[in-house]
Amino acid sequence: DEQLAVKRAGHGGQLSFRFWGMDRFRITAIEKLLKQQCLSNEQQSVACKTLKKKCQILVNGYKKRGKIDESEYYHSLAQQLCGESHHVSID
Repeated sequence: DEQLAVKRAGHGGQLSFRFWGMDRFRITAIEKLLKQQCLSNEQQSVACKTLKKKCQILVNGYKKRGKIDESEYYHSLAQQLCGESHHVSID
């Protein structure tokens, strides 16, 4: 019942303070892995699930800011790389 962890925001030296949209970098890394076709089926499934979640975060942010082209890019990227076989909602 007692709170044991103290949670605080990061510090100025962290990458997340220097670069907006850190998920863009994560998406690029996952995209490279998927294009190399070096992952097992299980790894590919996990990578696609993660990619779609990260893309959804960016899609939501871009839509919120009225940046429809960017939103559509990340929506189509997830569909293009992972298709429907690894279905995770991306709406």
